[in-house]
Amino acid sequence: MLTDPLSVTLNATITPSGGTAKSLPRIRTDGYASEYQSADGLYSAKVSHTRGSRVRSEFRVDFYTTYADPTTGLTKNVSASAYVVINRPQAGFTNTQLKDILFAACAYAGVSANADKLLALES
Repeated sequence: MLTDPLSVTLNATITPSGGTAKSLPRIRTDGYASEYQSADGLYSAKVSHTRGSRVRSEFRVDFYTTYADPTTGLTKNVSASAYVVINRPQAGFTNTQLKDILFAACAYAGVSANADKLLALES
């Protein structure tokens, strides 16, 4: 089981240094899934696993905020999410091989210039 509370760091580099750590206490556990949420409700994280013909493990972070809609002037609630999914067969890969592809994906997306391109809808 993961630590409780879970800590996620905002404004961090790909190797979590610097930035602002957010404490997310566990608010729900259900079999192969757990949810964590900050006291102010603005940040949450979910960890889940499903097993079938393939095994799927997901780590997801959500951020909630409000903003003034410029066209209506009304305050709106919005959210954004980022998540990593590892989808693998029941057998055939070692944990080392799976970590290699996980770290490769995170390292690529964690480079500021690459993240900017991703957010600019480049492919």
